Formats: sequence, structure tokens, C-alpha cells
Amino acid sequence: MSIFVITTGGTISALPTDDYRRETLATTLVMSSNRDLVRETLEAKPGFQGRFVTLEFMDSRMIDDIYRLDILKHIEAAPENRILITHGTDTILQTANFLYRSAQDNAALAGKVIVLTGSMMSLANGPESDGYLNLDFALGQLNTLATAGDTNIYIVLCDYESPEIESGTWTPRLYKYAPNTYEKVYGTDGRHNRLKRVG
Repeated sequence: MSIFVITTGGTISALPTDDYRRETLATTLVMSSNRDLVRETLEAKPGFQGRFVTLEFMDSRMIDDIYRLDILKHIEAAPENRILITHGTDTILQTANFLYRSAQDNAALAGKVIVLTGSMMSLANGPESDGYLNLDFALGQLNTLATAGDTNIYIVLCDYESPEIESGTWTPRLYKYAPNTYEKVYGTDGRHNRLKRVG
């Protein structure tokens, strides 16, 4: 079974940088304009079977509902029931919410499992990027979740609060999206992030 991959930009697709402080990224995040690093990474995986659509690369703070409608149209038209979207982390919850609302009573999305993921460090930074772990984990989760046959929206991000993170190892987590369930929080260094359950 093939996976349909939609790439939208965000830090995971950005040019390398050695400064991941939030105040610096706010003004210096630059997308690689001639390379889709997500596609290159996934196509290099042995046995990977997927189809790709590369949308205009955006810092996720610039993504609006018109852009999200474009994402939705691609998902609706896709014959695949496993969808992976790479997305900037700043507004990943807003896009998850848009897709969640759109999936209600939408026959074109019935039985499709959608996983959004991104990273706090660009793939261009090499093995230290959490993007590689997030992509691997998201693919594994898609293979498992798609057998259930339900339309669901998920997010995969690394969690900086785990003991593994403190010892220098990223740990990806799967979050099943529901409205008003999560908020995004940052570590004290501004570099790590995670989703925190509200309430």
C-alpha cells in the first residue's frame, strides 16, 4: 500500500542553521527553494512506496485557510488512505483542527488516516535533526493505524520532557487530534517543543 505525502515547508524543509532560538527563527527561517528534503529523505528509504505533492513551501505562520483548502483538495482526490503531511510546528494544531472539521461528514475522507509531522531542526542539519525520527515514526504509525479504517487526524512530534530528551535523545510521540485537547509549549531553551494536553 502506498502513502500519499504532502510537503508544505516549515523548519523540517528549511536550510540548515545552527541557531534554533525562537526569536532568531522568527526572522531567519528560509526554505530550500530548489529541493524537497522530505521527498529526498523518504525516497532514499529501502522499500518506501509513496506519491508526493510538493506545495508552495511556507513558514507555517503564513499558512491560512486558503492554503489549507489546497491541502484538503489533494487529500480528497487521493486514492491512498494513508496521508502524511509535513508542516511547520507553529500552526500544526490549526491545520489539524481544519482537517478534523473538514473530515466530519466528508465522504471523500472516509477511512483515510492523516498524520501531520514536522521538526524543530531542519533535515538539512543532518542526523541531529528530530525530523528523521519524526518521519520514521509517522510512517510506522500510518502502517498500523490505516488498518482500523476510521478517519482520524494525528500529529507526530518529539517530546522534550521525557528523560530520553534530557540525556540527548529525541523521542517521537503520537497524538490523536481532537479539538481543544492540546496546546503547543516550548522548552526553556526555545528549541524543543511538544504538545501538552489541555486541562
